[in-house]
Formats: sequence, C-alpha cells, structure tokens
Amino acid sequence: MLALLIAASGVMGYRQWTLAQMSLKAKADVGFANNQLKDCPSDRACISSTAHDPKNRVDSLVYQGGKDVEAWQRARAIARRWLNSKVLSDNESYMHLEIKSGLFGTIEDFEIQWIPTESKIHLRSMSRIEGWDLDSHAKRISDFKAKVAL
Repeated sequence: MLALLIAASGVMGYRQWTLAQMSLKAKADVGFANNQLKDCPSDRACISSTAHDPKNRVDSLVYQGGKDVEAWQRARAIARRWLNSKVLSDNESYMHLEIKSGLFGTIEDFEIQWIPTESKIHLRSMSRIEGWDLDSHAKRISDFKAKVAL
C-alpha cells in the first residue's frame, strides 16, 4: 500500500512539474485588440470584462465622479503586492501580471486596463495552457474587485 502511495505521489508530482513547465514555455496571449483587452481564446480557461462569450464575461469596475483615478491607483498598488506574481508591464492605463498558481504551479496571466474616458477598469484572467481552472480565474477577479472597491 505504501509503495502504491509513493508511486502515485511521484506520478502527481511529475504531472504538476509537466504542467508548470508547459505554462512557462507557453506564449502569453495578452494585450489589446481595438483598444480593449483581447477576447478570451476558446481553447483556454479565461474570464474577462471584455469577453464576447457570456460564459467568460464578468462586469468591469465602473466609477463615477473621478473615483476611477483613485480606484486605478488602488488596483495597481494591490496588484504589485500580490503573492506569487510578477509585474511584466505597468503604465498609466495598463498592467500585466504573471501569476504562479498554487495547486499545479502553472503560470497564468492577469491584466488590468483603465479606460479614463469611460471611468472603467477592465479585468482579464487567463490560463496559458488548455484545461479546466476549477473557477480560479473567476475567484481571482472577484477577490481583486472586492479589494479595489471604494
């Protein structure tokens, strides 16, 4: 029985290592199309406030009366302190983070885009490899929105 458990943990460890290596080598599909975050690809787990498909869509953060400037600054500060993350791009209206997931150690992309003319902050969380995400992207966005809320 002990030998079976050891063998199973070795297989799981190898699978986790393989998934992590695949996500490290996968190209991040991030950035813009028509001045907004790219749409979610159909082959990966993805949640976005700019997604065309309703199953991938979440609400953006919307602010009135100039509060979007404060919210954007707060969003950037929160993102910079996120555990297991690395900021790859950060400018006056866009931020891209690479986040290492805890369970399998895969790399995920998290993007934040501020649209000052619309007083909106758009969000996108996406896996770099195919597969199911156990709703981790929806939870990540929900948690992030709760922290940024003014």
